[in-house]
Amino acid sequence: MGMMALVALVFTSCKKNETTHHSFRFNAPEFTSRSFDEERLYIDDQFKGHFEQGDVCMLFNINEEIPTKSHAALYGATESGVTNVPFVNIGYGEVGEDMMDGYYAFYPGGVGHMITYLYNGENKCKFYVAPEQKYRPNLVPKDAMYNAAKGLDDTHLMYGETHFNFEPICGVLALMPFENVANPRTIKKIEVVDNGFNLSGLVELIIPEVDPVEMMTLFRNFNPNNSSYMAQLEAYKNRVGYNVTGETIYNMLTGENDTYVKGNRMTLKVQDGEQAAVQMGKTRNTTPVFNIVLRPLACMYGFQLIFTFDDDTTATRTYTANPDRKIVPGQVAYMGVNLEGY
Repeated sequence: MGMMALVALVFTSCKKNETTHHSFRFNAPEFTSRSFDEERLYIDDQFKGHFEQGDVCMLFNINEEIPTKSHAALYGATESGVTNVPFVNIGYGEVGEDMMDGYYAFYPGGVGHMITYLYNGENKCKFYVAPEQKYRPNLVPKDAMYNAAKGLDDTHLMYGETHFNFEPICGVLALMPFENVANPRTIKKIEVVDNGFNLSGLVELIIPEVDPVEMMTLFRNFNPNNSSYMAQLEAYKNRVGYNVTGETIYNMLTGENDTYVKGNRMTLKVQDGEQAAVQMGKTRNTTPVFNIVLRPLACMYGFQLIFTFDDDTTATRTYTANPDRKIVPGQVAYMGVNLEGY
């Protein structure tokens, strides 16, 4: 994620008498799957995520006591793969090899994805979840699936000894729209409108408090009817500094203001540039799958699916609150959508 406002100051904070390790390796996250359909079929297949060449992540070397001494840098994947994928420093910042209180990594990184506040004496970062994603056949939208990792090995040197296993922060709603007619319609856009949660915005977190495994456990066990659990969740949100905002922020690198949208609508753009609109199939099992990355717990309080077709007509399906129909980190939720007659 290209650096945005004020991030350039972070890059100068690395002590120049330290040797910078210019590459290291990451393991992609694992996913499970289940069904949102009426039969509630739990598939529990194991999926492996993968990195693509050119993917970018940000690595932090955190000093918890003196955040202005924390370092941040961008690294890019030099090849595609699942395990031991090499990432190399791409010239934005440096991370000293002497580990302070911990190495933390977040994917994706680059322009438009995050704002760091290390320079301001805070081990804080804002991650931008954009309100639009681009459809890719048989893949999740690029740069939409946020993942987090913490250095696993007890080492103070980054000589290739520190390993990172990414854990997904988000989940996937895998839609399978269909209509049993002679000539099914062709989709150019799908919108998810959530009744209970914001789906886009700047998500603020305190870096050293983010434990991706703890986060996944809390969201998987979400129970609004359990007062003990809700107190635990509220304490966790306060500890990690969780906050979602929509803001306009000056970008010192471009000299322009960047606007970050907070809202309860996520749009999957199917027809975009070289990508043509996609025709539905006649059945759930023969139609293309449209993958939309969503924040944890989305959909459980009810939502709408709005389909826009290539002739600009629309079809809307409305779903009521259902705790079994919630987005879970690291999970692909398949959902057939019958649009015949809509």
